[in-house]
Amino acid sequence: MKHDAVVAEVQKKFATIGDGAPPPVLEKPYFCGAFMNYHNDEMGGDAYWSIAWPAVPMGHSDALPFMVMSQLIGEYSKFAPKALVEGKIAHNRLSYTVSNASGDFGSAEYHKGDMYFYRDTGLFTVFGISDEKTLADHITYVQFHVNLLSHSVTDEEVERAKKELKMKLFKQIDGTLNKANTYGSQTLHLNKVLHSSELIERLNALDCEDIKRVAFNYLNNSEISVIGMGPTWGLEHHYILFTRNTMQRY
Repeated sequence: MKHDAVVAEVQKKFATIGDGAPPPVLEKPYFCGAFMNYHNDEMGGDAYWSIAWPAVPMGHSDALPFMVMSQLIGEYSKFAPKALVEGKIAHNRLSYTVSNASGDFGSAEYHKGDMYFYRDTGLFTVFGISDEKTLADHITYVQFHVNLLSHSVTDEEVERAKKELKMKLFKQIDGTLNKANTYGSQTLHLNKVLHSSELIERLNALDCEDIKRVAFNYLNNSEISVIGMGPTWGLEHHYILFTRNTMQRY
């Protein structure tokens, strides 16, 4: 087949794709909780799981508090030989709790809080890797500390998370590829490239009350999506995980 024939065939079938304005979305789609448990004992002794909460798009005024909250959850790795501070004496409350709660019956291997932005919404997520014997405990610790964001965040924790977020964001614009990805993402979501001075000023204006407000409005008693893969004996049902999505007196 000749090149001209291929071009003509492509133009015939795909020339009209993208013509016209996309259909308007009159209201924000409703976030429905989901649950998927792919139980597989052949994947080894560790289970892989993730929990997602509904959030906001990048252009929303509450986007930066969500990014700070992902730093408050932080990143924990059981095997971290290059870490300056080990988990057992970490300043991060979740990392400290998970590291010191690990016993002889297995332990949490890894978890990381993150924030994903889409065109009209976002997802606040925690991804984790757990030993099959302590999977339930690890998820419980994570949900408990996510609940703490609504009312028990200190000024010291927020200031530390803001500094860590600044390091993370400015590290992303180191190099041509990282700059292209960062500027392209900002252009798609914000219709402009966010200047570093504006970003720093907006970050510096945040305090613990902003974090509590955003966490309570979006994460407390909200729908969640959960997925687990591997030896997920300890992964409890979606309804039980949903009931743990808020603080209970008893």
